[in-house]
Amino acid sequence: MNTINQRIEQIISNANITVKEFARIAGVPQTTLNEAATKNKDIRFSLIEKIYAVSDNIDANWILTGKGEMYKTECNAGKDNVNMENEARDGDPYKADVEYYKNKYYELAVTMNDVYGENGKLKDKIINLGEEIKVALKELLSLQEEIKAESNLNEKRDSLAEKVSGAMGALKTG
Repeated sequence: MNTINQRIEQIISNANITVKEFARIAGVPQTTLNEAATKNKDIRFSLIEKIYAVSDNIDANWILTGKGEMYKTECNAGKDNVNMENEARDGDPYKADVEYYKNKYYELAVTMNDVYGENGKLKDKIINLGEEIKVALKELLSLQEEIKAESNLNEKRDSLAEKVSGAMGALKTG
């Protein structure tokens, strides 16, 4: 599955109940669940957490990333005996997975904020470079005008020198 939205849609479909019933069991509004499953919108972690809590044997890594198998197996559950005993005592076999992925989600959120901040800094640098380029272009155009004016003066000087030379030659012969 490509997107988390498609994976949520598959979870609901595989549950063999209506979206309305799934939403009721998960404790979320039906419209929220419909949008999560059918539209390519960002999904809040709290919704993922609720879907995960009511989806027996669904692998949390698969929900979040699409990697691995949809359903947990002994191999991909990733639990050691200590975790299993703690979860059995706590009464929530998914608590450790939820906490792990919740922490990963928050780590990614912090990283994304850092990236957004860096992007903002780069955007500012690009804007500043654009302004510097504008100033340099203005200076270049000004120099080009000076060179053109100097070239015109040289042409006038050469033309005037030819006239003076011609007049001098006429004076010598005449």
